[in-house]
Parts: sequence; structure tokens; C-alpha cells
Amino acid sequence: MRIRVLISLAVATVATAAAVVVGVAVIDGPRRPPLRLPAASAFPAGTCRDAADAVLALGRFTYDNAGASRLPAASYPFLRQRAEQLVAVREGAEQALSGRIDAVLTAIGFLRLRPGKAYDPQLLRDLETTRADLQQTCVSQA
Repeated sequence: MRIRVLISLAVATVATAAAVVVGVAVIDGPRRPPLRLPAASAFPAGTCRDAADAVLALGRFTYDNAGASRLPAASYPFLRQRAEQLVAVREGAEQALSGRIDAVLTAIGFLRLRPGKAYDPQLLRDLETTRADLQQTCVSQA
């Protein structure tokens, strides 16, 4: 009888430990890779360099807010400021970059139009897609 109690206690202890490990893994979730953005100096001089600060700031923003069900209220003035930076840069941009900047501005616009309960996480993913495309275009020209 005593051996059965010890075995039952040992099994219960192992089961509890396993449940804790699984629980921690579920709560902690899968690890995502760290954010890797190029330095502003990787953007060639001209339109790309002028856009670098806004593009990199938006990259940090999309990374920090990925998976959020809503954006913080401070996000909307931030997005407006980055859009204003990109509008100023677009003025002198060549055709290929101008279209990519317009795509980022459109994505920002949709995000700004859908605050609070109307927010859709796909809009943030769309912003990241267009932002990454602009970044890649600029950095590959260096």
C-alpha cells in the first residue's frame, strides 16, 4: 500500500511539472526573431536617405505592435508625423520610389482611419509589407 502511494505521488509530481512547463510555453508563446533594421547610413543619398528615418521608425512601430488587437492612442499622432515626413520626401522622388512611398502613405492612411474597435490587425501587416518594400528598394540601390 505504501509503495502505491509513493508511486501515485511521484506520478502526480511529474504530471504537475509537465503541466507547468506546457503552461509556460503556451503563455510565453513562440519566440519571434529580433527586429533587424539596416542603419540609416545604408540608405543611399537622396530620396532614400531622406526617407530613412520615417521608414526605420515605421519598422520599429510595426514590430512593436504586431499582434496587438488595438493600437495605443499615441500611435495615431506618430503615424501622422511619419506620413508628413514621407509626403515631404515624395516631392522630389523619382517615379519608382514615388509609387512605393505612395503605397506606404496609403497604408498609413487606412490605419489612421480605423482606430479603436474599428482597428484591423491586417492594416498593420499591410503597412509593414509596403514599408519593407520601400526599405528593400532603397537599401538594394546602395
